[in-house]
Order: sequence, then structure tokens, then C-alpha cells
Amino acid sequence: MLPPGTLQTMRTRLAFAIGVVMLGTATLCGAGQQSDAPPRQTPTFRSTTDVIAVDVQVVDRDGTPVAGLGPDKFDVTINGRRRRVLSAELVESRSATTMSPEERAAATAGPPVRPTLARIVFIAIDCLSFDASASRQIIATAQQFLDRLPPTDEVGLFAYPNGPQIGPTTDH
Repeated sequence: MLPPGTLQTMRTRLAFAIGVVMLGTATLCGAGQQSDAPPRQTPTFRSTTDVIAVDVQVVDRDGTPVAGLGPDKFDVTINGRRRRVLSAELVESRSATTMSPEERAAATAGPPVRPTLARIVFIAIDCLSFDASASRQIIATAQQFLDRLPPTDEVGLFAYPNGPQIGPTTDH
């Protein structure tokens, strides 16, 4: 997941880079004109770029994270349109399955640790990607996920293209 403000920074940098390229193009076009020729109108190019961070968990049958997956191993579609995956990065954390018995005993000694800072989790569902027969399984899986969250975490829902949108709340 990208840190807060990173997407805006990336958009600003992209807009600046596009501006520099357009300015350079306009300068080159102007340099090629003869002084006695009538001025030409410089073409305008407009474009937009959206970068969306998507967190996924890829595990094998034993629940062990799968390492070595690059962008070419993921297919992402939004509204039925295939999107290019720019990067894929494994973010590792130590779990009970990867700890030695000594590390596991040390980690489980004492009362359970609750996060001190509440997290904000958004569940995004592309409604066009599922048919009605899959909805029960999707709801059951989402409920299992929500049941594991600490009560301090806030959860929001975004169902697109035309579904409900619920802002973050602790009412799981």
C-alpha cells in the first residue's frame, strides 16, 4: 500500500513531466518555423493517468506466502478493461508458520497485543466481476475477514461501478 499523499505526489510529478515534454515539443516546433511563414497553431495533447494500489495476499495450500511473483503474474481488470500492473512487491512479516519454536514461544508469552493505532481498511468489490451464484461465498469470506479485525479498526466499503459506498466505521 502506498503511503498517504504518495498518489498525489506521483500525479504532480507526472503532470510536471508532461508539461516539460509539451514545452520542449512546442520549442522545437517553434524553432523549425521560418520567420516569414505564418505562425502555426501548436497542437494540444491531453492525457490522464490513474495509479491504483492494490494489496493482495497470495498463499499456498499451507498458508505460506508465495514469493517471486512479478507484475506479469497478475491480471487486473476494472470495468472489464484490462489494466497494466506496474509492480508487485512481497511485504514479508513473521508469522507463527515461519517462526522457530523458540521465537513462537517468546511471541505468545503474555497477553495478546492489540494494535495501538487503528487501521483503516477498505473493501473494494468490482460487482461486474462476479455473478449472483458467487455472492454468498464473497459475503462469507468478507465476514470471516471482518471477524478477525480488532474493534479499533475502521472498515469502509466501495462497490463499483454502481454499488454502495460506506465510509470507514468501527461498526463491523
